[in-house]
Amino acid sequence: MPTNLSAVESNELRLDHLFLLEDGAVGIIDYESDCSEENFVKYLNYAARVVRRYARKRQLDRLRTLKIIVIYTADVEKAREVYDLGGVTVKVETAFLVGQNTEEICRNIEEKVKSGQERSDEEQMQLMILPLTVKGKEGKQEPAVKAVGLAKQMKDRRKETEVLAGILTFADKVIDEECGCLRPALQLL
Repeated sequence: MPTNLSAVESNELRLDHLFLLEDGAVGIIDYESDCSEENFVKYLNYAARVVRRYARKRQLDRLRTLKIIVIYTADVEKAREVYDLGGVTVKVETAFLVGQNTEEICRNIEEKVKSGQERSDEEQMQLMILPLTVKGKEGKQEPAVKAVGLAKQMKDRRKETEVLAGILTFADKVIDEECGCLRPALQLL
């Protein structure tokens, strides 16, 4: 087989989130509304670029563990976690949002907003992913607007920005641009 693997690329590979986790691991987090083997190629590219970043900084010794975490919207009920090619294996940790009680989550957060209580980190995450807990593109529209509206009512501007950034991260994947449902909410920014 040919040994030249030409790759003249000028693209910016943008992943959804990159975190330094409490256990010292680096976590790549990606949202998906469908599952396919092609996604594993994307995850492999993400991992290679994160490792390359550490290598360029001569900090590979600081990269102990790299985790790929895939959060599936309510549209996906099961997905493959390992793509094994023998010499290369891509393993992901999955979280499925199917079965989450969207209305209850929304009600709990609204109550906290009305009473002026601070939201926990878990509740902030629930607010970010609220639209993802509903099946279908159309079904996600209203919860997205609701989530942005609730985020805008947060007293802590930094937390508000984090939640809005989380909502916008997946908006391009699951929110129908033609709908324009987020325009009024985003104008509040």
